[in-house]
Amino acid sequence: MGEKIQELIFSINHGGLGDRFCMLSNILHTMQHSPAGSVKLKAYLYPQDEADKKLRNNLKFNNLFEVIDFLHLERPNNPFLEDSVELLNEHSDHFEGFMKNVENEMYRSFNDTLLRDAKYWPVRYEKFAKKKYITYLLYHTEKLHFGQSHKILTNEQIDVFKNIISNMTELSDKLEFVELEDYNYEKNIELLSKSYFHIGSEGMWTHLSRAMNVYTIAYSLLDEFIGEFNQQGHFCSKEFLECLEKMKEKSRELL
Repeated sequence: MGEKIQELIFSINHGGLGDRFCMLSNILHTMQHSPAGSVKLKAYLYPQDEADKKLRNNLKFNNLFEVIDFLHLERPNNPFLEDSVELLNEHSDHFEGFMKNVENEMYRSFNDTLLRDAKYWPVRYEKFAKKKYITYLLYHTEKLHFGQSHKILTNEQIDVFKNIISNMTELSDKLEFVELEDYNYEKNIELLSKSYFHIGSEGMWTHLSRAMNVYTIAYSLLDEFIGEFNQQGHFCSKEFLECLEKMKEKSRELL
C-alpha cells in the first residue's frame, strides 16, 4: 500500500491576516519539502458569517494564488500546488485548521522554526532599496482590532510616542518616521523595504517586517510573544516605555 496522504487546512478568508501569513508560510514550506503527492491542502473560501466578514475586514480572496500574490509571498518554483489543492466553498475556522495542521510533523517543525528563528516563506520585495525611514504602526483605541486587547495602546501612550518622534525629528533631519497603512499591503511592503527598523503593536506588520529582515520593536502584553521576539534578536516588551527607549537607542545609532 502507498503512503497515506496527509491533509493540511487553510482558511483563505478567516483569521487575522498575520495568522494567515504565518500559516500559509508553513504550508508552503511543508508542501515543498514533502514527497510529491503525500500532502493535500484543503483551502476553504468562506468565513463563518457576514458579521465575521465585516469584523475581520474580509479581503474576498477567490483562490490560494490570490492570497500568495496579495501577501507578496514568492510563488513556488515547482508546481506542487497545482494538483495538491482542493478549493472548497465552505467555512473552516482558522484555529481549528491550525490544530489540525500541527499534527503533521513537518508542518509543526516549520512552525517551530518560524517562531524560533523568524524563518518565513520568502517575501517579494526590493531587497536593495535605499534605507530612509523608521516605520511604525501602533494599535490604539481608535484603531481597535477585534478583541486584540494585548496589543492596544491608550491615547495617552500614543501621545507620548508622537511627542518623542516630533522631538527627535526636530533634532535631526536624518530621522524620518513614517506610519504604515492599515490595509494597503503593497504600500507597506515598499515602506518596509526602505526602513531602518520598525516599531509597532504585535501583529501582521511585525510578522512582515521580520520576514523582510527589518529590525522590529514590538509591543505586546503576552509573554509568549515577548519571548519569541527577543530570542529572534528583535525586541518586544509589555512596558511601552521600554519599547520607546529601544526606539530612541536604535534611532541614535543612525545619527
